[in-house]
Amino acid sequence: MTFRGKAAAFVRRGRAALSRSRLDRELREEMAHRVELRRQQLIADGVDPRLAAREARRSFGNPGRW
Repeated sequence: MTFRGKAAAFVRRGRAALSRSRLDRELREEMAHRVELRRQQLIADGVDPRLAAREARRSFGNPGRW
């Protein structure tokens, strides 16, 4: 592989890594938003705020298993 080919491959790998980082960040933000909406809904339904936070996280599941 030529230097130019190696450089192009390096740039592509760098872009892919940055793209994955952005996607990971966006997914974490979306999951946090969904958990917060569920927490607020539980509080509106009369659940104690501490219990609502715990239940919202529990009902969302384990994001590490996806």
